[in-house]
Amino acid sequence: PSFHVTVAIATHDWCLATVFSESVREVLKGVDEFRMALPIGPCEEYEKSGTRRSDGSGDDNVGSSDGDGVGVGVGVGGRAFLEEQMERAFALLRERVTGASLEQRLRWKYSVHNARADVCRRAVVEDYAAANPRPSKKRKRRATN
Repeated sequence: PSFHVTVAIATHDWCLATVFSESVREVLKGVDEFRMALPIGPCEEYEKSGTRRSDGSGDDNVGSSDGDGVGVGVGVGGRAFLEEQMERAFALLRERVTGASLEQRLRWKYSVHNARADVCRRAVVEDYAAANPRPSKKRKRRATN
């Protein structure tokens, strides 16, 4: 008989950043508003509160620069839209992603991991047992007279 101990080193799957980001993704994906695709640049949805004036003048593209001086991203109106969406998202996350919910997610991850690992462990033990049968121990009967 022998005794074996396995020591596991926690990886990024078990760190706060991963557990937190999984929780954030789950909460936000559950809300239609946060699953909608974001347009990449000036367009009607982003220009609602933008800087364009009624005569058509104004900034065509006031987003960030890509390094070549060419503007990319959303205009001022789009930036305001994104800020509003972020504020709504943060409010929702403050409400739903708590220490208790992170602990619950971590316990669930442990449970799933242990259940999956248990199947593998049992298979190894069963394979070993089948390949290395134990000798049977027959008890000698005492003769009684």
